[in-house]
Amino acid sequence: MVIERYKKGQAALTDSLFFLLIVVTVCVFLFRYSSTYGTRVQESINDFYFKEYANSAMRSIFYMTVPNDINKNYEYPETDYLMTIIKQDFYYNSRIGPDDDVGDINQMEFNDPNYIGKFHLYNSLKVIMQPLENYDYLFYISTPDATRPFPFFLLKRTIFDLEDIEDFTGRAQYEVGETFYYLCDPDNYEQVRDIFAKAGKISSSSIPIRLQAREADRDASTLFALWPSTVAIENDDVEKINCKKIDEEDNGNN
Repeated sequence: MVIERYKKGQAALTDSLFFLLIVVTVCVFLFRYSSTYGTRVQESINDFYFKEYANSAMRSIFYMTVPNDINKNYEYPETDYLMTIIKQDFYYNSRIGPDDDVGDINQMEFNDPNYIGKFHLYNSLKVIMQPLENYDYLFYISTPDATRPFPFFLLKRTIFDLEDIEDFTGRAQYEVGETFYYLCDPDNYEQVRDIFAKAGKISSSSIPIRLQAREADRDASTLFALWPSTVAIENDDVEKINCKKIDEEDNGNN
């Protein structure tokens, strides 16, 4: 009789310990879930915000009007849609900018009407991204052309220098360096994917377009992507995609 009561008590104690273990596990899970809930909500909001910003940037590019002249005076009487100017530029020589014997695809002259498409697209993107100065980005137009798949490719890159001093949180301090803009001429999409891999978590938007040319019409696509400026895109990464730095001072624009 005593042995049976002992076994029953031992079973009850074991059940209680298992129940206590289950309760503790559930409490720990709920605590971890509740303690990270705000962080996850904030991350979701940020993801939505930057994705929507990328979508809005693309809509602005396709629907904004610019002077039908190579200047930044938006009071110029003759205006046209930005993408209309780009399509007109592409029509004559299947590229955006002058013919090959005039200049490279990653070259831009600020006072040359032959570069009106690049000029307005470059300045329009800078205006669109002014509210997010601490974000870098790229915008490109791509076609199925195997020899020159990117008629236009703009990249913004910010240099951050790591300082030796750390703040009270233990995190390294970064000093904001210079900001550079590049026109690039990648050979293939693999080189562009390497840039995306370096950028890590990006927000992007893409819109297909159809470009008309004298030789043949081409189905093309546009893509705009942005990411935090602290991403370490090195000089070697820029050289791989055949970039040339845009220098406004050399073009007489301060």
